[in-house]
Amino acid sequence: MTEEQCRWPNPITSSSLLSVEQPVTSKNQTNLKIEDERMLRVETFRKYMLNNNIDVAVIQCMTDIHWLSGFNTPGAPRGQSLIISKDMIFISSRILEVTNAMKHKMLIQHSIGHDEGEDPIEFLTKNILKLNPKTVGWELNSDRTIPIDAYNLNLNLINAKCNVIDISGIIRIMRISKSQNELALMRRAGEIASHSMNKAINYTLNTMTGATENTIAGIAVQASRDFGGDYAAYPPFICVGSNACLGHYAASQVEVPVQCGKSVFYELPGVFQKYHCALMRTAFVLGPDAKTQELPDYLKLAESCVQAALTAMKRAAVPGAYPCEVHMAGEEQLQPLFELGWANSQRSGYSIGLGFATDWGECDAIMIRKMVVGNERPLPVFSTLHLIPWVTHPIYGAVGLSDTVVVECASKGAVSLLPDNKPKEQITVIPFTSDRLPHLKQAKDVIHIFGDLLSTPTPLVEFPPSSNEKDVSSESESANLNLRFTVFVKDESYRLGQNAFKSLGGGYACVRELMRRKGITDISSCTLNDLKRKDDEDIVTFTTATDGNHGAGLAWAAKMLGHRAVVYLPKVAAASRVQRVADLGGEVHSTDLLYDDVVIMVAEQAQTKGWVVIQDTAWEGYTQVPTDITSAYKVIAHEALQTMQENGGLPPTHVILQVGVGTFAAGMTQYIREALGRGVKILTVESKKANCLQQSIRRGVKTDFVAEEASDGDNKPTWCAGLDCGVVSDIAWPVLRNEVNAAVSISDGVAADGVRVLRNCGLRSGESGAATGVGFLRAIDEKQARDLGLDEHSRVLVVNTEGTTDPVATDSILSMDVVDEPATSKVDICFSSHEIS
Repeated sequence: MTEEQCRWPNPITSSSLLSVEQPVTSKNQTNLKIEDERMLRVETFRKYMLNNNIDVAVIQCMTDIHWLSGFNTPGAPRGQSLIISKDMIFISSRILEVTNAMKHKMLIQHSIGHDEGEDPIEFLTKNILKLNPKTVGWELNSDRTIPIDAYNLNLNLINAKCNVIDISGIIRIMRISKSQNELALMRRAGEIASHSMNKAINYTLNTMTGATENTIAGIAVQASRDFGGDYAAYPPFICVGSNACLGHYAASQVEVPVQCGKSVFYELPGVFQKYHCALMRTAFVLGPDAKTQELPDYLKLAESCVQAALTAMKRAAVPGAYPCEVHMAGEEQLQPLFELGWANSQRSGYSIGLGFATDWGECDAIMIRKMVVGNERPLPVFSTLHLIPWVTHPIYGAVGLSDTVVVECASKGAVSLLPDNKPKEQITVIPFTSDRLPHLKQAKDVIHIFGDLLSTPTPLVEFPPSSNEKDVSSESESANLNLRFTVFVKDESYRLGQNAFKSLGGGYACVRELMRRKGITDISSCTLNDLKRKDDEDIVTFTTATDGNHGAGLAWAAKMLGHRAVVYLPKVAAASRVQRVADLGGEVHSTDLLYDDVVIMVAEQAQTKGWVVIQDTAWEGYTQVPTDITSAYKVIAHEALQTMQENGGLPPTHVILQVGVGTFAAGMTQYIREALGRGVKILTVESKKANCLQQSIRRGVKTDFVAEEASDGDNKPTWCAGLDCGVVSDIAWPVLRNEVNAAVSISDGVAADGVRVLRNCGLRSGESGAATGVGFLRAIDEKQARDLGLDEHSRVLVVNTEGTTDPVATDSILSMDVVDEPATSKVDICFSSHEIS
């Protein structure tokens, strides 16, 4: 192939772009029909073709095609082009798309389509060459043209002895100044944008719980459609807190909730007949520590500076001004923020108007940014801009207050295209109410109903011990887990005197069931004494399936409240755990079934006998009780974070949560996400022999795990009896799927190591307690720690969910020889899909 055959079209020079004629910008053209206006645009473009000796123009940018002809299809077939000669204009595309051309008067006569199996570039070449051109002007730089097609079309034209000129940008320049028809469409789009923004902010303001980035985005889109808007070229941008620092972050697949003490950033479009208007706004949700119903001082300053910047930019945006001058006018007003850690974007506006995916702006036409005066095109009259003097802060999020404007005259500056009832250019203050922290409220409800029984939090043990301890304690001055980061162990072996945390969940579920039976709806006016059985009241039989701890907790609660507990245990239940249930007043039934089968049997028994099932797993039709149990476990997270705060320490960077059916992990996760947001990493830990959550996260769907029986014949798949569950609870799965950063599974040897090292440090943990988390932390290698974000600055919260509840098993673990397992068999880490992305 010769050098002549390989050459690309000659580019248009910048001076040629600056001299392109602008069609239809006079206010005298207000009564021109849109079809006639498009013909005027085509004739203006044909003058350009004549002046540059272009016989045929090939337009491939979808926005340019629509602006000239009205052709509108979301399809993007290869080779789709608008072809213009001195006396013809037509679409060359697939037959499927060409059907859309039939509704446009100027395209009906000559548009032609190819079959699905036909080569689109050969078809396009044929349509161009039948016009016998000497010179072809072609939009080489089109977002709808793939490189191989561009190469082949160029080669075909050169082989046909055509001179090829790159006309990319010509029509874009013609589109900058808007006609009165276009401005009318944009004003309608501005009404839609304002309506959508008002709905989004009001939803955030009035929705106490359940408002997330995704739900707000959904409200905005629906409001736009209800008000007559088209689909936008870009999704709405809704960002909570520091998510607003992520460039062009759209609401993620993870449900990120609106949180107290954090900002909400909105950037929304309004679209009408493909013309866009956009605006930014910001809201701030006050926290429970707010002294007044006003913004914090740092947001007051940011609001004031951004407001001043927007005003200055509107004043500077006059015909003939350079975009960089508009940028600098705004940046000058933002200077006080820069010393405080705020940053502005490298661009503070752009041309906006006609838009197809993937951009609602015309950023390639005009960009408001810092440049040298004279190196860019000055603003023409009737150009339209989205001015966005927004600022971001790594902690506070973003403050954005924008406007879509038209550049009209030097005396007034730019004029807003948004309606008078547009959202105010200020930060919306969302008052704090306790309902905005539902998980905190649930924890406080549990603490209230148990009264004195929960008056003293369970201990929080720090390893290594803090030099400034208060409520954080250590069993031994020399306590050391041989880890290079700080670990806090919340010791639930002290919970309600039951040596495990389960009495909290089972007890609260019994309380809620008795409240429902007595018709009590307000827990704040209720006490345990109100719920204890009176002499003339019937006895309620509570029943459950358990490996031990949950059954013991239920037996304790039923006895305290004057009722009956019937507890069924699987064949692998330890004798000591069976005896403990009986000692607490429970009626014990051992079975020869595995745990998950016992759950099914209990549900069937209860239905037959009229008993109340208190189970911490959920299934279809059975969610209220496990939801109550989940609420109770939030007390543990509440106490842990409160103790760390009262001791003057920082919150945890990582939280490790054991998973059986997932109820405990779900409750803890909900509270922690509400209190700390997504800055903290949540890791779950399971036995490798019962890792139903990890398998589910790995596959992306809820998956049941069936554990094989142990090869040594003891029919006990894992030492971690409390985690020996094969099915994730229905109510726990969506929480853990969306919120957990990584799901971990460990070998029994890792849990055994945790039991040993914690005992040496003076803390008694069962094999399903803190031993799992501590053992995991000791087992990971440097790469795994780095992948999890663990380093010398990390603060890890682990929960000791049980003390020594099976002394025989614990003694066996302590006395056995330490087995040196390969690193690969100790720990398996599965990062969640949103963590990977």
